[in-house]
Amino acid sequence: MRKLAFISLALLAFVPAVMAGLAPVGNPQQGQSWGQGWVENGVGPFDLIGARIVSGDSFEPPALSGFSGGSGWVIGLNTASLASAGGSSTTSENFTTNFTGTAGPDAVVLDFVAFNGSLIVDSARLYYDPTDTTGLTQFSGYDWWYGASDWTVVRSDLVVPGPAAVVLGAIGLGLVGWVKRRLS
Repeated sequence: MRKLAFISLALLAFVPAVMAGLAPVGNPQQGQSWGQGWVENGVGPFDLIGARIVSGDSFEPPALSGFSGGSGWVIGLNTASLASAGGSSTTSENFTTNFTGTAGPDAVVLDFVAFNGSLIVDSARLYYDPTDTTGLTQFSGYDWWYGASDWTVVRSDLVVPGPAAVVLGAIGLGLVGWVKRRLS
């Protein structure tokens, strides 16, 4: 019995979390560009989310916005293809992804990840396509589809160093240069 329990736990350790808690909120909001509301919950606590464009439209600044009121979450990375945001650890967060272009067939494919510390607690590849028939799993009632993500990401890829870290790094480099000059 112990051996069976150990094997079961070992197998679970190698199974990635796929869509345990991310879900679209409503349909895409159209304008000169488009956005999609999301809620991440049901995966336990998390303190950082990240998204990467795989193909299709690019992110429109701000790439991530509309965080749940009073959550204290702020944008970390905000580029055309990579975005992140983090804050106090929470078990539920509403937010919006903003894209250029218009929502239509093959509009965007993106990878999503949620971290709790250095541990990935949720990840998935998301597809927006109202005409999709590939047999992927569809969010009930929405034109979003999802599957397993192959994005290999670590927390440090999504965190922007704070200003104090940059200043300390510059001081350290200056100090190393000064010591090298003194010793030579």
